Amino acid sequence: MYFTLLRIMAGRVGALARRVGALSRKFCGMVVASCVVVRTIGALAVRASALAVMVGALAVMVGAQAGAISVALGLV
Repeated sequence: MYFTLLRIMAGRVGALARRVGALSRKFCGMVVASCVVVRTIGALAVRASALAVMVGALAVMVGAQAGAISVALGLV
């Protein structure tokens, strides 16, 4: 009888351990997925920042060309 109780307790502890293991794997999967999302958002922000710098440089070049054209036409 004593060994039967030990077997039952061991079975319950094993089932609980499996359940905790499954929950921890699920939680780790969610953490990894959120890290991937954060990394993706960060990469998109870096690309958007680089695009903004390029657009700013293009605006400066267009402004310089417009200034050169207005000087050439004698508008200034």
